[in-house]
Amino acid sequence: MRLVLDTNVVVTALRSPNGASTALLNRAFGGDFTTLITVALVLEYEAVCGQAAQRAVSRLSGEEVRTFITALCGVGERVNIWFLWRPLLRDPADDMVLEAAINGRADALVTFNRRDFGDEPGRFGIAVLSPQEALSEDSDMRGQTATYSLRLPASLKAAVEQISEEDGTSINQFIATAVAEKICAMKTAEFFAARAAEADVQAALRILNRDGGQPPEPHDRLE
Repeated sequence: MRLVLDTNVVVTALRSPNGASTALLNRAFGGDFTTLITVALVLEYEAVCGQAAQRAVSRLSGEEVRTFITALCGVGERVNIWFLWRPLLRDPADDMVLEAAINGRADALVTFNRRDFGDEPGRFGIAVLSPQEALSEDSDMRGQTATYSLRLPASLKAAVEQISEEDGTSINQFIATAVAEKICAMKTAEFFAARAAEADVQAALRILNRDGGQPPEPHDRLE
């Protein structure tokens, strides 16, 4: 089974070692299914999981977060974003997850925010599952943004406004799409080669299955 994990699933796994998200990540590291990753998605995982507020709950250091995400780079299948489908969703971060699923020919996108993705994944034959549902499917068969102040030359800004209006998108969505496309085009191969060379899956498993952490939220409990 080919899965894209939304950022909230990775965050939850690091916060609650005894939940369904952790069980799903354990299976990912064990090779029970294929985890699909892109440069943009990995950067999002690392940025969100590394936030001070998140680390205060998970009680992980920034280095431990990096070790975990790097190990995920080592076991995941790297996806090049050849086709951009934005904007399909309201949040550019969700579009990024869906694009990884579409370009990676995913069977399912795993998230806690099913409503944010609506019916769009189904148009591409992609199921939207919770971690519990993904665990069940796997058994049966054997995916925050930051604000940045940007100054554009007047002529470039006018061109962006015109194209955005013609496409029925916001300027924010257009710029987010352009940046994601440029990063993927320039960095995919070298990014994953460097990160995979550092991957330590056993260290990641120790982090994932450590003692302590937060009890699983109701939506993440194993039944």
